[in-house]
Amino acid sequence: MSVLKSTFLFIFFYTLVIPCKSQEKNRFIVGIIRDGNSNAPIPYANIYLKSDKYAGTVSNTDGRFKLLVAATLNKDSLLISFVGYKTTKIYIEESTFSQSMSIFLTELPVVLKDIQVLGTTPFTFLKLAAKKTTEKSISPTILNCYYREFISKNGRFTKFADALVDYFVEIREEKNPYVQVRVMESRAKYVPVVIETKSMGDINIPQQVDIEMLPYFLDAQRRLNNIVENGDDYNFDLYEVSDSVGNEFYKVSFAPKQEIKKQLLEGIFFIDKSSSVIRSVQYNLPDSHKPYSKIHKLPFGMRNQLTAATVYIQYHMIGEKCQLKYVKLSVSVHVFDKKDFDVTHVFSNEMLVNDFEEGNIKKFESNELWRKKSIYKRGNNYKSKFWEGKRGLLATEEEQKIIESLSSNNSSN
Repeated sequence: MSVLKSTFLFIFFYTLVIPCKSQEKNRFIVGIIRDGNSNAPIPYANIYLKSDKYAGTVSNTDGRFKLLVAATLNKDSLLISFVGYKTTKIYIEESTFSQSMSIFLTELPVVLKDIQVLGTTPFTFLKLAAKKTTEKSISPTILNCYYREFISKNGRFTKFADALVDYFVEIREEKNPYVQVRVMESRAKYVPVVIETKSMGDINIPQQVDIEMLPYFLDAQRRLNNIVENGDDYNFDLYEVSDSVGNEFYKVSFAPKQEIKKQLLEGIFFIDKSSSVIRSVQYNLPDSHKPYSKIHKLPFGMRNQLTAATVYIQYHMIGEKCQLKYVKLSVSVHVFDKKDFDVTHVFSNEMLVNDFEEGNIKKFESNELWRKKSIYKRGNNYKSKFWEGKRGLLATEEEQKIIESLSSNNSSN
């Protein structure tokens, strides 16, 4: 049953019971989140309702958001939060729906601390925080998610897909998490881009993203090993951040030492001081260490090399437990040979957890599973415009142009 039909039936029967009430409709709140000092947009800020923290969304890379509010929640409050900034509350009134809002967040002061305050090395401290995050993560769990991805080849976008996806995730000792995928609704667009070479004719290397990839970030302990493999390779800075209501965080930044000639990352961890749980992580491949990216051999004399990588992760506290909330991953891979083949693939995918299940849950039945890794093979298979509902994630202007461009090139897929 579609969201629109469900809403209509609810309103219809509601008016039968209480005929004196006016027919209210679900509405959207739209706006942009900005830094109060620099006026710069803030991506990945959390926008949610006071009555239900999971009835929310995150701002896109342009800082913009679109949040569906049920008619019954029109007198709720809107909360906007981002680690390192003061949380802002806005009471939902009629005027809240009438125009796009500009919301300015105030950055909290940070205090540089002596690294010795940790009582251990920064790398060991991060490992302990990652271990604590994994231990406090809800497992097993079913994550109800909105998922989206884009792929381009030599600057030309060739694939887009998004979906409502359920993930069964169970953290296992000494192994990667066990993940099952159940795709509820999806849409997909594909326009082939063939690369012509003098030596080998037409080559179209398959491009796909494994839809199982992002839930693995639930295991923070294993993901840390992929981010900071050896603490001796990095310089660390430690800061303390405190807000007006008593929340305190450690902000740990890390950057590769210039003399270490390896493929290394740089980034920032925000760690909740009271629980020692990681609240957010962001990292990227810095320009200084791109030349040291590993070159991998492929069949037919081909090679590939990572040329860019950006990752952002959020974890939320649920009582004494924590849960994955949002992951955004973007990587660029250069594929080449010694002659004239030269292609750069850019992969971008993200996952927003809208809700979760725990307790007496079971693995998905065999006939429910999506086993094909790539979501493109499912194509357009949906009953509602799920990307516009409360479980969606607002596309940027550039992303929307990509979606429309691919749709006009391949309306039948």
